[in-house]
Amino acid sequence: VGALGSYIHHDNQTIKVPAFDASPIDTTGAGDTYAAGFLYGYCNNWPLAKCGELGSLLASKIVEQKGVKFNKDVMEQLRDSIQNSTGTN
Repeated sequence: VGALGSYIHHDNQTIKVPAFDASPIDTTGAGDTYAAGFLYGYCNNWPLAKCGELGSLLASKIVEQKGVKFNKDVMEQLRDSIQNSTGTN
């Protein structure tokens, strides 16, 4: 639901995932990027809320730039943020 966040529905339970603040300039790829983040977490057995949180974070960053490819600085910041929140390398 865009700036209002997103919802995950699984096993008759609905999880509300808040949106991250963003200053969007191009929404191209936001959904695909959200899905990539969600699926990364899901494939690594994260709780569904955490999967949605990563999807939301990635989508919030992709809409702040033109195009669908993260630059190196943004990628490093995202990697550090993910590692710090999960305790992984």
